[in-house]
Amino acid sequence: MGKELIINRLVDGPRLSDAFKNLETNNVISFSQQGIAIAYAPNGEGKTTITNICKGKARTEFGGVYEGTQYDINTSTSLFHVINDQISRNIIKGNTDEFILGDNIRKERELKNSLDTVFGNFFARTKDILKNEYFCSKKSTPFIDSISNSNLKKVISVTANRSTKVNSIKISQWIEYFLSFSIQEYENLPADNIKFFLKDMSIADSLIEQIKVIPENKIISSRSIKTFESNKTAITILNKYIDSSQCIVCDTEGIEPELLIKSKSFKNEQLILSLNSETKSILENIIGKLTPQEDPFNFIMDLTEILTSGNIEHLQSIKNSLKEYQNNLEIQITNSLLSLWKELKIEETYNEYNQLVKKKLSLESEDEMIIENMIIDTLDRKVNLERDVENNIIIKLGDVQLIDNPREDLPLSTGEQNFISLTFELLKAKNSTAHIILIDDPISSSDSIYKNKIAYCLLKILDNKQALIFTHNLDLVRLLDVQKTHCFNAYFLQNNPSNCGFIPIASEERDIVLYFDKLLELLRTNIIDDYITDNKLFMVSLIPFMRALVKIMRLDPPNPPEDYVPIKEQLTCLMHGKENREVNLTNIYNLVFSKKIEEACIISAQDIIALDLSNIEFFTGSQFPLLEKTLKQSLTFLYLRLHVEKTLHDKFPERTKKCELLGDYIYKALSGVQDQKFRVQLTSKKTLLNEFNHFEGNFNLFQPALDISESNLSKEATKILTILQDINHS
Repeated sequence: MGKELIINRLVDGPRLSDAFKNLETNNVISFSQQGIAIAYAPNGEGKTTITNICKGKARTEFGGVYEGTQYDINTSTSLFHVINDQISRNIIKGNTDEFILGDNIRKERELKNSLDTVFGNFFARTKDILKNEYFCSKKSTPFIDSISNSNLKKVISVTANRSTKVNSIKISQWIEYFLSFSIQEYENLPADNIKFFLKDMSIADSLIEQIKVIPENKIISSRSIKTFESNKTAITILNKYIDSSQCIVCDTEGIEPELLIKSKSFKNEQLILSLNSETKSILENIIGKLTPQEDPFNFIMDLTEILTSGNIEHLQSIKNSLKEYQNNLEIQITNSLLSLWKELKIEETYNEYNQLVKKKLSLESEDEMIIENMIIDTLDRKVNLERDVENNIIIKLGDVQLIDNPREDLPLSTGEQNFISLTFELLKAKNSTAHIILIDDPISSSDSIYKNKIAYCLLKILDNKQALIFTHNLDLVRLLDVQKTHCFNAYFLQNNPSNCGFIPIASEERDIVLYFDKLLELLRTNIIDDYITDNKLFMVSLIPFMRALVKIMRLDPPNPPEDYVPIKEQLTCLMHGKENREVNLTNIYNLVFSKKIEEACIISAQDIIALDLSNIEFFTGSQFPLLEKTLKQSLTFLYLRLHVEKTLHDKFPERTKKCELLGDYIYKALSGVQDQKFRVQLTSKKTLLNEFNHFEGNFNLFQPALDISESNLSKEATKILTILQDINHS
């Protein structure tokens, strides 16, 4: 026994019957040993609606159990991988590696994902290191601009830049950068000095940067510089003790702090006015902005001494010291980043990935090659794997990109587009981790060649998967069975309050639906006789089908008497509403199906018109639900056809005197201008009536009955009878 899916709840507004809200019967879908279940349903029964619910459509509800695990609308996407119907497959969406996944491409994808992850980790950690340890949180600072190693400067500038996205970085370029780096020894400098250096060099008006560019040849020494510094110190002290009249240094009584501050400030102003611009800038913008407590480098003392003595060599010594700090910190950052780079093994991962990238791309798996050959044979086009500028793999059909390309841009017919989109969606489904692949109407506008190929692909590509296929196409169901006998379990989906859900189709009935010989074999044996409750209704329902059969069976005697009426004509009499001839239907039934029914069924078209079809039952039990549904509908539309012809003949006898075809009855009986409305209404129903009464072109008894929902057929029957009543009363 295969795996089971139990569906308890399906809700999507008014589209589904309320019975689906709490589905307790006909709610178990059992997958075959091959993992396939087919849910057959006419158009309008809710196949696409259920598909949309299963893929998590907004404002819908799902409840179900699969292999003991409960699922709801929030988790249904992990249960189902949905392949939409042809209309929804306008674009083959996704990434290439969702479709094509040979060993090399799988390995390439894994390496690329690993590379992206590890490089993203490196980038994030580097950003934290630069920000927290080196005060680099912008792409440009005096410190970054002063970095001598251009590769290191690029790495730091790009990483520190807030707008940089990691996926915009070319890893290959960074590998070149880091190949140029090496671990070096550096001097352990005072921590306070380093902190001051980095913090100061992270701002635009850096004092260190100003010291580095002091023009040595324009400094003019002055002994009064020390007076400026002592006045500055005194002003600071006086401001601190502004309310004291006693000198804090010498205890002199009666001083006036405010007057002293003004005096010393004036002297300093006068001193500055006496200096050249370069010396003045050093005094104001460097010395003037430092305090002894925030001066671990002793810039105040050293620069004051230089300006007093004119000792240019000492200035050069300070600049050289600052350059050492810059170089020392560059080495520290390089060592830190290079250690992290090697720890994460980015280069090794990239090289392995790059070796795969350089290999020639090809479809590797058996399924991929099968589809490639099908496309070549059928469309005379080749599937190519190529790389874009970012080394991403793209799939091309000839010269046109296939993935994420609108259908109108693909030079294909509708059938070709459907075939290609479906086969690639199957490849994606094969790689999906979802438990069940749900496919909505895989065959639509496909000819016989494509139908066969699609049936093969469904079985081959989804091998070892659980697949639930919604369809209204018996050709697909038959082709799947031809490919692999009894490879699926079948269900009939009904969106009917009185009998709702997924109704199992027994294997015996599946065979008679799919194979004409199996149907004839059933009708010719005594097996079915034990289930028939009304032989007369059963035989009448088969009149159109039997008429099609006798055309090819040659049951008439070779030398019939003069008054002999051929079997085909006898059955035809029962299919025209103006006929009164009685026919022994039992004899014909016995001949067609090699039966020995003794009870005669003498009947005419008028007898059929007089039947009460309000509560038809053909069989006891539920052994043949689809056959019973089909026979009910066939009988109903034979009854309707006879009613249409009889009504028109009785209402317009002269106009319809020579009519034989249904269309003739409609056009000739309703030829007047005043009858135009009725003519249009009945003409729109003519094809439907004929489908249920002519099987010569298609000996499948079950079509169109299985292709039309019971509710829609009931509505059509009601409309036809209403039109006939209106004609009678007109």
